[in-house]
Amino acid sequence: MNKRTAFDYDIEKVLGISCEELKPWAVYTFDWGTAVKHEKGEWDSIFIDAMKIDVSALDVEIRDAGILIKGKKGD
Repeated sequence: MNKRTAFDYDIEKVLGISCEELKPWAVYTFDWGTAVKHEKGEWDSIFIDAMKIDVSALDVEIRDAGILIKGKKGD
């Protein structure tokens, strides 16, 4: 179990949400755009120019050369 600190309570007060609700994300930049991946390894979103594409429900491979969409997760 994680021990809660005074910092956790300060963040919760400022943001208005629990620190447990914060999600650890990593942002990757490619020539074609940007992709956001959850720390656990699941891709979440892709940004191409000003367009956001939600890929959280899709089975995707993201590469330097582009995006391969294999279908929906679980299919």
